[in-house]
Amino acid sequence: MSQNVNGDQQVSMRPVPLQDSQFINAQDGTAMLPSLINPEDEKNFQIHRNFYIKGYVDLRDSVRQIRQYEIADQYNNVLTKLDFEDEYWLKFIAMFKSVQKLQLKREARMFPQLLDEMNLDKCLNKLFRNGLIMRWTYNHPIDDKDIPVYTLTGNGYRFLKTFYANSNYFHPQDFFNLNRRYHLRFWEVLDVYQLLVSLPAYRASTTMFHGNLRDKRLLLPSPLQINLELTKGKPKNLVFYPALYNDNLNYYKDASLKWDKFTEGGQNLNKPINDLPAGQDVLAFYVPTVERAQEINNVLKLTQFAFPSLFLVGLEITNNGLPRAFFLPDRQNGGLRQYIFPDVLR
Repeated sequence: MSQNVNGDQQVSMRPVPLQDSQFINAQDGTAMLPSLINPEDEKNFQIHRNFYIKGYVDLRDSVRQIRQYEIADQYNNVLTKLDFEDEYWLKFIAMFKSVQKLQLKREARMFPQLLDEMNLDKCLNKLFRNGLIMRWTYNHPIDDKDIPVYTLTGNGYRFLKTFYANSNYFHPQDFFNLNRRYHLRFWEVLDVYQLLVSLPAYRASTTMFHGNLRDKRLLLPSPLQINLELTKGKPKNLVFYPALYNDNLNYYKDASLKWDKFTEGGQNLNKPINDLPAGQDVLAFYVPTVERAQEINNVLKLTQFAFPSLFLVGLEITNNGLPRAFFLPDRQNGGLRQYIFPDVLR
């Protein structure tokens, strides 16, 4: 039972028991999700890079404190100065692409065997001053508070590729080529991961999957894949696509058509998903509301495909709990039906 938090290396650790979790109610599975906002706030989403370092009022003075690199060999010197927690957080931010500070605090509290929350600010400051991560500021539309957010920098990306060449990371330049709302999508991914990794049913996870290059059955990149044994003896490999309110649904049409080809029309549902344990492959969508799930299901006509698919619904998690947040396309009426996993928390 492992979580792939270090790219090339598996860390065999379990999070704190569910009954000790500080952000998931162990009785009903309800949880507050940092990524969950309303459609209007999502549409007007803004986030800005923040170069300022505490103690420096002038922008240029702050930027002067951030390390610059002239040649890749200078990464060697920096690597020797990073301790385990520094490197853990760098890889964690790289793996999930855009991460709210609250989500980092949750990770520290979930894995106290590995991480000390009291060291988090020191680690982030070291990574930022060494030019490996970028800090962003997101003003929360309800709380009206500035939320720190972290991503890789170009140097952070090259640093990791220098020492961990076999790992797949999202190039930070893509944040300038994609809609800013992609930050929200990545926050959704991390919310799903931190919920599901806490379950007794969790077995393993990875964070990048493109399909199979060798047989040319390529997929739209999935940012999260999780092996869960939701039913005893029947593990599932859930390949997730996070969906926003304002997405163009043609993207998900393409995702489902390529998934159909990947699974050979639903006839081969046990194809390898990265290095996850064997299990039935399931196309999974994380969506904010049941209404959005119904809309996507109708447009994609998922009931007409032979492969299994499901929706995990954020608002249902916050209101009714994780066991009641799963919905399946209903092949009898063409809509959705709730699928309750009463034992998922035990």
